[in-house]
Amino acid sequence: MAVISFLKSVDIFKGLSDDQLNKIQAGCRDLEYQIGNRLFAEGEKSDRVWIVLSGQVDLRFDLPGRSSSEENTIFSITTGNTLGWSSFVPPYQYKLSAYCASRTCKIIQIKNEFLLNLFENDAHMGFLVISNLTGVASTHFHRLQNSTTGPPPARRATE
Repeated sequence: MAVISFLKSVDIFKGLSDDQLNKIQAGCRDLEYQIGNRLFAEGEKSDRVWIVLSGQVDLRFDLPGRSSSEENTIFSITTGNTLGWSSFVPPYQYKLSAYCASRTCKIIQIKNEFLLNLFENDAHMGFLVISNLTGVASTHFHRLQNSTTGPPPARRATE
């Protein structure tokens, strides 16, 4: 099970007290995946947060009717980073697919319903987590934007 020292290092839990992290730990579920295993698929209902405990998870844009490929990787998530921010944002669907990209991935999974119940009882905890979560979403969007735009085309000199 997740330990408080690790949860302190997780991007969305920055600034939480040990007491708050103990409450979150009660809702943590440890999972393990093998290379190539899919954690979730684009378009599926997003109702949990995923935290990489060890290994690497690739977020991919899967093309309809085709097998998933590393070539479709938008970016990778590693230890202490979070996936599943869309479980707090309508329409509550994953925007990309997630795959284990290392020999094994150890994951902590927390249902968003569990977290929302904690937030109802501790508004400060909810404020910190959701504030941190917006930072995670922003980072994902910037990485996505950078992966699709690339450098500007070279200009030709005109005479």
